[in-house]
Amino acid sequence: MGDSMQLNVLDYAIIAILLLSALAGLRRGLFKVIGGLMGILIGLLVAVVFHRELALYLEEHFGLSTWLAGVFQEKLPLPALNPGLVKALDFPAGLADPAFYLATSLVIAISFLVILLLGSKLVQLLCELLEGIFAHGILSGVNRGLGMGLLVLKNLLIMAVLAGVLVTPLELGARMGLPGALITTQYMHDSFLLEQLLNIFDYLKALLGNKV
Repeated sequence: MGDSMQLNVLDYAIIAILLLSALAGLRRGLFKVIGGLMGILIGLLVAVVFHRELALYLEEHFGLSTWLAGVFQEKLPLPALNPGLVKALDFPAGLADPAFYLATSLVIAISFLVILLLGSKLVQLLCELLEGIFAHGILSGVNRGLGMGLLVLKNLLIMAVLAGVLVTPLELGARMGLPGALITTQYMHDSFLLEQLLNIFDYLKALLGNKV
């Protein structure tokens, strides 16, 4: 990733998201934002524990990874899916099908994000019930100020998790020569702020026992 404080398009997008988060937090108030933040944290914990189980369930009952691997084999350039690239791409020992590995990696990432989204939404609904109490009156200003800070923190965590979860399949796709992945990873490698997001993700992984 970028070593110097030189911003690119991806960095400016991250800054814009954080500024919009601050404005939205002022409008939404503390409890709605707490609901979002706690939802992300609880959803993250549940996702860490169960995302691989969900991916396995989707494969065993619906054959999702197998189907997705078939799509890759049909749509992607054949040289990129040649099993002879396993050693060159440094895949896990014994893996004979790069397409299935890429498909499984994507299904695991999608499972993680689905659990994270559903878990966070449930917690948010509970906290929104408390927001009405503090939406008006003398506590309104404090409510809005705290809401601003927490919403920035929440969206920072969301971006860190998204970056950390998606970087592996994107880099794998880039190593297989997929044009979209090559362009995306180039922006990622040149981004100063994305490197900080990945550092946050690594810290979260360490707190959670490196289960992501």
